[in-house]
Amino acid sequence: MSKVKEDKRSPFWLVLSMALFMFSPFTLITTMKDMVGDTAIQIRLGLDSIASGHIILDEIYSWHEGLVFTAHEAGWYLLMGFVYKFLGLAGVILVGALFTYLTAYFCLRIAHSSSANPLVTVLVTALVPFMSGFPDYSVRPSCTSLFALALLIYVYMNGKKHLNACITFVALSFFLGWMHGGILPVFALVMVFFMVVELIYKEYRSALYDLCAIVLGFLVSLLNPIGIRVWTFGLKQSSASDVWQYVDEWQPMEFGIFASTLLLLLLIGFMVSDKVKSFSKPAITKLGLICMFFIGTCVYKRFMLQLSIVYLMFAPEFLTDLIAWVNAKLIHVKSAPSLSSKFYKLLAFICILATVATGALRGTQYIHSNSMADIEAMACYDRGVVDYALSAGYKRPFNTFNTGSWLAFSGVPVHIDNRIDPYMMEYSGVDHVRDKMLVTSLADMDFIEGQYACDAFILEMGDGYSFLLYEIETYAPDRYRVVYDNVVTSPYDGSSMRWVIIEPTF
Repeated sequence: MSKVKEDKRSPFWLVLSMALFMFSPFTLITTMKDMVGDTAIQIRLGLDSIASGHIILDEIYSWHEGLVFTAHEAGWYLLMGFVYKFLGLAGVILVGALFTYLTAYFCLRIAHSSSANPLVTVLVTALVPFMSGFPDYSVRPSCTSLFALALLIYVYMNGKKHLNACITFVALSFFLGWMHGGILPVFALVMVFFMVVELIYKEYRSALYDLCAIVLGFLVSLLNPIGIRVWTFGLKQSSASDVWQYVDEWQPMEFGIFASTLLLLLLIGFMVSDKVKSFSKPAITKLGLICMFFIGTCVYKRFMLQLSIVYLMFAPEFLTDLIAWVNAKLIHVKSAPSLSSKFYKLLAFICILATVATGALRGTQYIHSNSMADIEAMACYDRGVVDYALSAGYKRPFNTFNTGSWLAFSGVPVHIDNRIDPYMMEYSGVDHVRDKMLVTSLADMDFIEGQYACDAFILEMGDGYSFLLYEIETYAPDRYRVVYDNVVTSPYDGSSMRWVIIEPTF
């Protein structure tokens, strides 16, 4: 009996070991440079909340007055502030790794409990990170909602007691109300989908349970610091204001050849699967979830995260079916080779060894101060800009959209701070976004100065020739002066960023 048990478990240990390596924060360490965005200001919010002794719900680090901020991730801000205060950057990375690994675990439990070949599961696990979705070590609130989605689907697909899925949904709705309130409408939509599936298969009692869970989930999600505003924020955000055209993650996904091929193979796997042809409830549910998030990704590319994890859940099973179909129709191999548990254990050991080695090598290469300074080095952000701005005491500096959260993290008042919602007319009644996110010419600078009377312009630009600086030197040396000019070069990939601070003199 022990030998049979060992043979059965060994393939799953290989799958988990591959996930340990492929989803490691050190394997994907270069994605951490995006922490200069949302993550930086979320850490700042948490640190300031801890220092003030209360949850900050009305924060605006901008020097604009009257902006409305929707603190729809209050629990996440506290978590980020707490771990950064006591553990530094390592704490932030640890939180990201914890939610990433938990998400991957539940996804792979679903894959392993199906008819998937373990080697196909290993292959899918290795390929998913290259789909430009999950995982993402910028460590944003989405890592909590991905975990919630994976856990809900796992409990639902486990199918032992339907009531368990309903209870899980209610508990996770409360959790997301604190951690990622903006995603609640989408999370509820998943439960609505489950209810529709139950109705299609005439499981009316289960559908009624789902309906009750949706209502209770909505009610408990209101037990957060801003109540119903977490829902109105998400609905307002999803109303597709034209302002979102300025933010890349809210654009439709343009699938590359690699991701398109993987998705196409999965869809063919569904087409040839006998389980789909027989209208099996689990198979149809899986197909529906894939379609739901594929459609969502075609509208907003940020849903590539959700599409990636449902791909990780279901692709191993239906790619296995596709391989079996190709074999039956074309290749005609009568029996697959049998692999011993020692083979699986050897591969698992190699994955674990690679994880440890990568962590040791890349960790010491990229992480030196255990602070945001390490992220600045990855992203070619210039700490000297912050030091100069603070010493100059700027009160109304203009900054570009990409640098605001990083500047605010360090205590510099900002024009905009990477979070577009407070600056949308729909939120604050004032538009600080359209034509006010970048300065690339003297005309742009004159326009912004005329609008806001800024005391400085903090700008990042590509290394080398700058037409803006040429225009200032040639046409406006009496109106603007460059007081800071520095080029930062990445010690990792050789990329460069030029940073300038320009002051008006009139």
